[in-house]
Amino acid sequence: MPLEENTENIDTNVSVGGQQQTRRPNSILYDAEKTKSHRNVVSAFCVGRHARQVLQLLFSGGHSSKIIASLILLKLLHVHYNQYISMKLGWGARTVLDYSNVKNIEDLVSLRKRLDSLCFPEMEHVCECPDPLTPADRLGRRHWEQVTRENKERAIKYKGTLDVVFYGDSITEAWLGTSLGLPHEKKKYNQEVFKSLFNVEGGGKYNALALGVSGDLTTSLLWRLQNGELPESIHPRVFWILIGTNDLGNKWCSPDATLIGIIRVVEEIKQKRPGSLIVINSLFPRSWHPKGKVWEGRQKANKIFLPQLWTSIIDINHYLKLYSENQENVHFFDGNDIFFSNQFENVWQKDLMINKDLMYDYLHPSFAGYEIWGKRIVQELDRLIGR
Repeated sequence: MPLEENTENIDTNVSVGGQQQTRRPNSILYDAEKTKSHRNVVSAFCVGRHARQVLQLLFSGGHSSKIIASLILLKLLHVHYNQYISMKLGWGARTVLDYSNVKNIEDLVSLRKRLDSLCFPEMEHVCECPDPLTPADRLGRRHWEQVTRENKERAIKYKGTLDVVFYGDSITEAWLGTSLGLPHEKKKYNQEVFKSLFNVEGGGKYNALALGVSGDLTTSLLWRLQNGELPESIHPRVFWILIGTNDLGNKWCSPDATLIGIIRVVEEIKQKRPGSLIVINSLFPRSWHPKGKVWEGRQKANKIFLPQLWTSIIDINHYLKLYSENQENVHFFDGNDIFFSNQFENVWQKDLMINKDLMYDYLHPSFAGYEIWGKRIVQELDRLIGR
């Protein structure tokens, strides 16, 4: 289902890929923002009208009536507060620019200049979003340095036919059963799946190399590509990219900043390996909700509001798909339907919940999740480069 473009207050003063660019207002779900004040007024009026009646009972009634009136008043205030929190957490941030016609890094620079902020709307107080066009290491973090060294060594020393290289963050690193190079209890069987699917000697159809680092941003991966993890010695048939969830949900980058970062990584590979086949894996769903509901946010105990990210993920994946369709040898892999509990119909389905059996923390796939995802990857490789 295509995303609707907001047409009010649009700035069209930028050209990307030789085409005129549109810009949506940088706000949280613009349509929802236009109506939030009206809903708050209506909600406050309803609560106020009932509260006035309860207060009359509170001051004019007997002892029992006062107790009952007090309880009713507290309930009304509680309901109104929960409605407000629900509205606040239910909004999600959308992109404000169109990325479908990006042709090169210069286009990304042009788009970056159009952004007023790199931060997720209303999360500026916790935002630590870096410039998505600037490679950034995480030197000083011992485990990160160790993992990147190991990745470089494995890339340089790899011998034989290499069909796929997977680049990414913790979701990619977990193919090896580790997190920042250390064994992880919930990921320890993933390597068995990887070998069975992506090691010909182990019975797999293709040979692959997984180069992921837990916690990495798009800028971290960009730095790694420029500093040893894409050596001249490796020329896989496919580069498979999954990156960006940490930009969005850990550093609170806006969907636009996250998109620019992802596409910048792809453009780096295009520059270093012209003509190579690149697959952009969709950002997977993630949820703060204790039951994995993707359309609902959460209020943490420390009063920090965590808005739902599903709206942003839909938007990011939408533009990654359009961007891919306008590139040569770049493909988009949509894995959004893999991890949901209920019957998946479309991304806008209001009852979508992540299946805890397939994504144990509503962010990282489980062993079963990797098995399903891996088999889908093999199917996509069959379509693209089938042996």
